[in-house]
Amino acid sequence: MITSPVEPQIHYPVSLWRDLGIEVGKLPQQEYYRLLSKAKAAISVTIGGSLTLALYEAYLLGAKPIIPMDVNGRPPFTEMYEPRYDILNPREALRMIDDNTEIHIDKKWFDYRRYVEILLDTIDSYCK
Repeated sequence: MITSPVEPQIHYPVSLWRDLGIEVGKLPQQEYYRLLSKAKAAISVTIGGSLTLALYEAYLLGAKPIIPMDVNGRPPFTEMYEPRYDILNPREALRMIDDNTEIHIDKKWFDYRRYVEILLDTIDSYCK
């Protein structure tokens, strides 16, 4: 199951996941955390524009965070997770679970001062 505390956005490849037999849906926050605490892995379908805090929460609750590679034209802020999978090939994410792929997390991204610095630098580069 793919779940979230919010409904999936329209640009997410929900049909690709459903074709693999994985249901996508919304859960209340407490139930979402309870599920994450029992999960082997948490696979993100976020394709840019967020810090992917949900994946860090998954990691803190014991689920392996698996996130897609960057998508051109969107600020991903996902480089704190390595390796990542190709969102157009969701079987890669499942293979990472089967192969027990080690995920490296650069935790400096979760320091609010570092995050704000990177965010301001990114905004500045778009404003030039």
